Amino acid sequence: GSERRRPRLLSPVNMKSRLSDLTFNIILRTVANRRLSEEFQEAHQFKEMIEKAFLLLGAFEVGDFLPFLKCLDLQGLKSAMKKLHKKRDVFLQKLLKDHREKQGFQPKDFIDVLISATDNHEIESDSNDDVVKATTLSIINAATDTTAVTMEWALAALLQHPHILNKAQQELDTHIGRERVMEEADVRELKYLQAIVKETLRLYPAAPLLLPHEAIEDCSVGGYHVSAGTRLLVNAWAIHRDPAVWERPAEFEPERFFKGGSSGEIDVKGQDFELIPFGSGRRMCAGMSLALNVVTYTLGRLLQSFDWSLPEGTTIDMTEGLGLTMPKRIPLEAIIKPRLPFHLY
Repeated sequence: GSERRRPRLLSPVNMKSRLSDLTFNIILRTVANRRLSEEFQEAHQFKEMIEKAFLLLGAFEVGDFLPFLKCLDLQGLKSAMKKLHKKRDVFLQKLLKDHREKQGFQPKDFIDVLISATDNHEIESDSNDDVVKATTLSIINAATDTTAVTMEWALAALLQHPHILNKAQQELDTHIGRERVMEEADVRELKYLQAIVKETLRLYPAAPLLLPHEAIEDCSVGGYHVSAGTRLLVNAWAIHRDPAVWERPAEFEPERFFKGGSSGEIDVKGQDFELIPFGSGRRMCAGMSLALNVVTYTLGRLLQSFDWSLPEGTTIDMTEGLGLTMPKRIPLEAIIKPRLPFHLY
């Protein structure tokens, strides 16, 4: 009898791999009208290539610090990237070929729009295929890892602060209830959820040093002479934790972004230099709006659909890992239980 009544233990879910698959699917559907599936094995291989590229790009390169060693490629990073590029090119060329063969027979996606623009000479280039492949690769690269990393940090921070997690779920229950699932149109009403995303981007920017910028000619900035070829890295991570700007900078406090809060007027869209997770100006992240929508909506759906807890006897290690983006060093594992009626799943 007692054996029958014992509750079934739920297995922890590795959120890093699930969120990575989810974001890759969203981007692949948008760009190429495809998704990860058993029939489309190449997509799984391509996803692994993207993950490897981020590791290589974020690796310590001795030639960056001792330029006379650069041509020797002592660590083999350059040759590894060249091999990877050839494999990625095969995948992208196949995608392009499939799209050209099926033009007019499927719903239009981003590759269709690019093909149309290059074929109609709206984009000037010596090689139309190269433009389409490079743009497609840029979008997939830029969106997949950064979005997944941001959502993993958000969930980790919420599990570390259960009262904030409960407050977010209360907001969802108040505005949406539990008889229907959250829709994208609901996001604008969910102010606390938006504040959670902002606070995640403040403490855990996916690109902590943004992207390197390079001066293309000699110039003068603020009285300093900057030579052509000089590279600039912006330490957004440090700016976002500056105690001169932020009250309790190391604390996860979404309320700081409410009207009347200590940072109520600050936004993430590049107008306030205190908070620049997407950069600022003409070279800021082109996918900012899509990223904010995907992160906020997906996080809202996950919080509305499931109750979250840590595996018994565990704590969260919030140590940051290495790479071009800033992953958690130890991937998040969580216990999730449905909290909506069964028919909504």
